[in-house]
Amino acid sequence: MKCLVFGLGKAGMAALGYLHARGAEVVGVYSRFSHVGADVGTLSGGTETGLKVQTVSDFVPHRGMADIALFFTTSDMADLLGEPRTCLEHGINVVTIAEQALFPWIFAPDICAELDGIARANDCTLTATGVNDTVMCALPAIIAGIAPDVRHIDIEATGNFGVLGPATLQALPLGLTPTEYDASQAEAGPVDPAASICGQVALALAAMTGLIPERIEVAEVPLFAGAAIEVPTIGRTIGAGLTRGLIESVRVQTRQGPTIEIRLHGKLFEAGEEEYLSVRIDGLCPLAMDLRPLPSIETTAAIAVGRAPDVIAASPGFITIDQLPAALLRDRRAYV
Repeated sequence: MKCLVFGLGKAGMAALGYLHARGAEVVGVYSRFSHVGADVGTLSGGTETGLKVQTVSDFVPHRGMADIALFFTTSDMADLLGEPRTCLEHGINVVTIAEQALFPWIFAPDICAELDGIARANDCTLTATGVNDTVMCALPAIIAGIAPDVRHIDIEATGNFGVLGPATLQALPLGLTPTEYDASQAEAGPVDPAASICGQVALALAAMTGLIPERIEVAEVPLFAGAAIEVPTIGRTIGAGLTRGLIESVRVQTRQGPTIEIRLHGKLFEAGEEEYLSVRIDGLCPLAMDLRPLPSIETTAAIAVGRAPDVIAASPGFITIDQLPAALLRDRRAYV
């Protein structure tokens, strides 16, 4: 498997190591700033190969260059019209961890249609993945599948956004007073449930299980720092009493009866906090699952790398996770 990697933040660096360990051939690595000029073999945990990290502006694709490109660069759906689109135009499959691209058919139909058409025309596939795929969708769906009667699916996840890069952090309201936060919300207007992280997860989960959403509601609650928090990735310090993130929640009423509720605590961590996933299934036989700790960087990278064989084997087009099998452990033979 010949791979391109875009973005060398913590998730991209972790993915490089996983690809090397699984025997994949990395044929190009591109970064906006970090590690430019470094040897890819050394960064991957192996020996020098002579292949150097290039800037994204140096990317010049050609057909047959790679089987798949893994993007750890963006959160925004519109950004897929850049290098990811260029890869699709040259027949290179794409995996992205852009949160907005998990299930964007409702809120970004025009971009979806454009990327889907390009991928189909060039016999390749685009898929978005990450913790919101395997952890927040597939695992709850599997747990609900062993319950004899499902009335309510409750999912709660906590992510330490302080270890993530600027592309993800810019989506958080950081460093605002309560008054400033309220003003920013009023200026931004109501949140589109289909564009929110939890909304995308809920819609993907519904599509995966065959449930039909009839009503979806979204809410956001700010979280404030109890003490100053340094954020090295963006060179800022968030003072005590200022916003350090938020709790985004979505509630979906389905036509069949079961409700889906998802809460994501996206924040800068304070002492004693940990990343976790909690799933509760309410019905005749209530079920529960907790994963603690759940390191977001390592799992995000592992899920993206694990998805690569699925995406290469998938039908051409913009294929969202409801159309793919559950991501499973793959041995080295899937990457050679």
